[in-house]
Amino acid sequence: MKTVHNTDGTSTFSAKCRITNKSHSVTIPTFGYHLWQNGMLIQKAMPNVTPDDREFLQSKTSPEGWELLFSARDEE
Repeated sequence: MKTVHNTDGTSTFSAKCRITNKSHSVTIPTFGYHLWQNGMLIQKAMPNVTPDDREFLQSKTSPEGWELLFSARDEE
């Protein structure tokens, strides 16, 4: 995952989604990221970050990727 530290106290994380193989980026508070990396639950460390963005940080699965995964399951 590529990381860019912005001057406003945020960091932008970019990677290819593991399902779609398309580039996806999220911008989050840098302090919250450090809290998470040091053991705090991600939803506690970054309560104002969307669940989709938190999920991408954890699994590299974009919202589009999750949609593909769950729509494929619904068709089974």
